[in-house]
Amino acid sequence: NIDDKRRLRIDYKDLQDNQTSRIVWPLGLWFWGKVWTLVTWCELRNDFRIFRLDRIKAFDVLAHIIHGVPRIYPRRAASAGLTAVF
Repeated sequence: NIDDKRRLRIDYKDLQDNQTSRIVWPLGLWFWGKVWTLVTWCELRNDFRIFRLDRIKAFDVLAHIIHGVPRIYPRRAASAGLTAVF
């Protein structure tokens, strides 16, 4: 549940089949007509990221509770396609 404000560790495989492990703050779910995506704040990139759910290979809910959210700069969020989330 996103409202629990828990960070996630996800193992993700991108379109080039590169696998990474990320710590993310889940912000919302979007459906793009063919795929569901998880909108996040990514600690590795220190930026917003969108991950396709069908490419998340494993995840763990971490114990750490998120206190607050990253400061959102409207132009940056808009360039990431996240204006509808906020």
